[in-house]
Amino acid sequence: MAEKYWHGYASSLYAGDWNWDTDAFSKTLDNAAAVDKGGGLVGIPITGHPFAAGDTITLDGTSNYDGAEEIVSETADEVVITATYAAETFAGTETATSAVTDSNWKLCSDDSNTTKPAAADIVHIDSRAYKDSSDNYQDIDTNCDGTGTGTPDLGGLYVRNNNSIIGTSSEYLEIECSGGDIIFEGTGTLYLKLSAGTGNDADCQRFVINTATGTAHLASLENDDTNVGLFADVIGLAGDLYIDDDCAVAALKSLGPNLTVYGGTGILDDKADTYCTITQSDGVIYWDSTFATVNRYGGTFYWGTDLAAAETSMNGALLYQVPGAGNFFWQCKALSSQLNQFLVYGGKVNARGPLNSEYPKQIGSAGNEISEIWPGGEVDLDNGMENIEFGGTSAIENHGGKLVVPAREQVSW
Repeated sequence: MAEKYWHGYASSLYAGDWNWDTDAFSKTLDNAAAVDKGGGLVGIPITGHPFAAGDTITLDGTSNYDGAEEIVSETADEVVITATYAAETFAGTETATSAVTDSNWKLCSDDSNTTKPAAADIVHIDSRAYKDSSDNYQDIDTNCDGTGTGTPDLGGLYVRNNNSIIGTSSEYLEIECSGGDIIFEGTGTLYLKLSAGTGNDADCQRFVINTATGTAHLASLENDDTNVGLFADVIGLAGDLYIDDDCAVAALKSLGPNLTVYGGTGILDDKADTYCTITQSDGVIYWDSTFATVNRYGGTFYWGTDLAAAETSMNGALLYQVPGAGNFFWQCKALSSQLNQFLVYGGKVNARGPLNSEYPKQIGSAGNEISEIWPGGEVDLDNGMENIEFGGTSAIENHGGKLVVPAREQVSW
């Protein structure tokens, strides 16, 4: 295990390349022939090389091509240089060494070059990263994986005092962190996909976001009956947090007033067939998925938005609200949404709309749950659409709170 930090600027050719490290400086040529490309160009076979067009490499051990050469172009397994072609089959012992002598990764202990993060390493992305001409910290924008193979299981990932963009919207940084925390306190944007490779479980015990202006996007590579990339505990203190469609989150805690959470569709642990438990003491949550339990002590919660396509169904097992809990807006864009039970000791459950009021809502299930309203609590069901119903013999007990019944409905007891 080692503690490493991202520097990110071995050279302009490898800026932003997660994989550029000390192992990339020198590569062995293949046991294969040089290729006459015509026009004074020669192809040198180097399977899986890290070099880029414009890079200078020094060839050593060949019979005809030794010396410093600039790469004109390259493919995954070949570099093309300017040279007079001479037939030669390499033995597989010759080398190509980059003129770059720095690494994108440094050891925290002494700032020396090191290899890219391996299993159990603790990674820091902070103000030690290189600043570009715009005074921004160097982004990580290439080789974030993107192939579904995953990167090693880190001992921790800490992003602080850094306005890098880590990953991209099309190529998330793929890691897991079962042995430690992922803490995001940067001012930039993090695209993070929990991944141990295709066909494998992955997990993160705790993800924390606490940033004044930063944004984090969370996703799972796998989330099906066989494998899952599971965030066990997601804790939000401040910042903008996007939980992508089909991401697996066991528990979400919204704790700060300057936090906004955007939860997509299909958020659950599909392998265990369990839904997210949400605790909210502050902040704003927009949630487009089924939930297990929502415990609310403050803030504002929007169950359903105008952004999600209509779901077949959305279900909430239990909503619990204490005095001062604020508003819970029930506005699902689903062909059927069902809130099995609510215990409202304070705050307001608002099913009035007008957003998505045309979609039906059901209180209770065939389990015949009894929901409760207590003094200080309010439930408003008057959306004017006559499409709010009870499931089975479910009912509402009013213990002194406020209940607004739907217009044109008959009330009896």
